[in-house]
Amino acid sequence: MKDGIYYSLDEAAEEIKKRWNDLELKCKVENFLSSNFLPGLSKDTQRAVYAKSVVSPHNSYDFFYLSAKYLNLKPLLAEYTKDIFTGISDEKLLLTRLRLVGDGGVCEVADIVDYKMYHEKMFPEVMVVTGEKLIDFHHNLFKLSQYSDCEMVDMSDYFQSYGKPKDFYPYYLANFICHGVLFEKFDANPKSRELKFTNNVALPAINFLKEKFGVGPVIVNLYSNDSTGAENIFWGCYNKSINDFLIDYTKKNDCPIREIK
Repeated sequence: MKDGIYYSLDEAAEEIKKRWNDLELKCKVENFLSSNFLPGLSKDTQRAVYAKSVVSPHNSYDFFYLSAKYLNLKPLLAEYTKDIFTGISDEKLLLTRLRLVGDGGVCEVADIVDYKMYHEKMFPEVMVVTGEKLIDFHHNLFKLSQYSDCEMVDMSDYFQSYGKPKDFYPYYLANFICHGVLFEKFDANPKSRELKFTNNVALPAINFLKEKFGVGPVIVNLYSNDSTGAENIFWGCYNKSINDFLIDYTKKNDCPIREIK
């Protein structure tokens, strides 16, 4: 385990098997969750979960899909579409400022949304340059993915039933003690705008679960803390068929495009 949070794939495979067979631990977790399992999860099976405000078939999704198959777990895409869009969040901005690979392998970004116009609007309100909803735009990209057979659920009502993130996060992460593996990245970079969420919401929830159950959630890191800048760009890019489509799309619609230095 790395940083006291993340499991390698092999460690995760061993851990979920051990915990599934630990009937006492499993019973405690199920009593804690009661009927409040994450949509798509249940007492009867284990799943691999990729959770985003809005999912898109980035390279990180491909890694998740293949990893789920390696773990012999059915993959699940979990969205929070009633979340608020903000350009301050790198992950949310990535949905509107696409990372592309242009001629000669040059890395570029293309804006398909005027993110300043939609700052702090609900995701269903956000439109791309053609007038299509941002959510539908990214969902339609899965038709071009080589891994398109993945169940997708909306967690919005589940999350909102609990209130604020610090209130629902212990219950959310408890789903991954015995009943699933979460593929996630909690940013620990001191310069990151996501650090406040990591320190004030995610880590307290993980520590609470460790104290309550003796173990924390099984989480696989989507991006290594040790990855280089070039690798970080890669995870937000797309496979060739999607990349080629997006290059054509952004040029046809006169989207602002600039090279990543």
